[in-house]
Amino acid sequence: NVLEKNLNSDLTINVSTNSNDPPLHTFVEVNPVDPEDNPSYIGLVDETGIAYISDIRKGIYSITLSLAGFETYILYEVELIEDEIFLTVELIEKLLPVTDLSYNILGSNGYTGVQLIWSPPLSQISGNGHSSDNRALRGYTITRNDEVIVEETGDTLLEDYPPLTGLYNYGVRAIYDTGVSEEIYTGDIELI
Repeated sequence: NVLEKNLNSDLTINVSTNSNDPPLHTFVEVNPVDPEDNPSYIGLVDETGIAYISDIRKGIYSITLSLAGFETYILYEVELIEDEIFLTVELIEKLLPVTDLSYNILGSNGYTGVQLIWSPPLSQISGNGHSSDNRALRGYTITRNDEVIVEETGDTLLEDYPPLTGLYNYGVRAIYDTGVSEEIYTGDIELI
């Protein structure tokens, strides 16, 4: 008599996004911690939000999920030792910052100010090749020395005349329907 043991696992990953975009075509990589022990596996998330990879040799793996416009999601040292493994993953949307932030020193009536100019964030395209309505850019927030001076504007140009001379550091953040990008700074500007 020969005793058979199943040496493979089936992996099911339920994928969603924090912006409710469909995770269709999310690329899934399953790589062994020790590449000499087991092969690597790949898969794609289908229209139901599920990635299914069958017949994975049992072992310890890292699992990477990638979708355009979202942060790469990595699970380290996942033990695939059961016959069936079920995981749930939420991908987090990347909120791209403004680009090309620059400034000009202004003189008006003997008083110095600053003009900020920036470009909108680079276009974000979701994994299915279409721009997402959830990723709509609403405008920009502007700070001076980490204090908000403009809550929200649609312009990509701002003139500011602070009440006192001194060093000022301006920042600009892109505001999206689903959140706010990281802040991009000018560095210190001396106004006299």
